[in-house]
Amino acid sequence: MSLLLKVGAYFFAFTFLFKIGLHIYIDYVNGGKVFLGPNEFLPVNYFLPYYSEVEKRYQRWKWVCNFLYKVSIVSLVVIVIIAILRKFLNP
Repeated sequence: MSLLLKVGAYFFAFTFLFKIGLHIYIDYVNGGKVFLGPNEFLPVNYFLPYYSEVEKRYQRWKWVCNFLYKVSIVSLVVIVIIAILRKFLNP
């Protein structure tokens, strides 16, 4: 189960970081302000699904971004469930 937790954690990290990068890219191409300066912090909206309207040619990227959000949340839930099961099954 330890290997499963590690693989799940890496999968979550990859999907969520890729989602954040894609979210930043979509904001950038749609003329939104990207918060990546040295004295600025990463806003909370990058950790949520992409809700803003986008041009028609970026609809697919918006869908991928929201899909990665859903996949990363599901993988996080699975990791938590496996960790809880591991705690109770291996005292």
